[in-house]
Amino acid sequence: MPTNQSTKVRQSESQLEATNHNEPWTDGEVQLLLECKDEVPLFEIAGALGRTYYAVMDKLTDLAKGRGNAAHGRTNRPVLAYDRGWTTIPDSW
Repeated sequence: MPTNQSTKVRQSESQLEATNHNEPWTDGEVQLLLECKDEVPLFEIAGALGRTYYAVMDKLTDLAKGRGNAAHGRTNRPVLAYDRGWTTIPDSW
C-alpha cells in the first residue's frame, strides 16, 4: 500500500531539523508527546522534539502496544523543546 504523499513530504521536511534522530527518547519527550498528541499536529511535535515525523508516529505505536519507552532506551537528557526555552506548549499550537 503506497504511503500518502503528504506523509512523505512531512517526513522529508522533518529530517532536515531532526537533531535527535536515532537518539534515545527521554521520559520528558514521551510525556510531552502523550500530552500533546490529540491537540497538536504530529509534525509540529516532531519539530519541537527534534525528531522525525516517522519517529513520532513510531513512538506512538510503541506506546499503544504497551512497549513504553523501553523500545528506544531511556536517558535523563532534557527535552529539546524545553532546551529552546519553552516551559509550556506555545499557544499557536
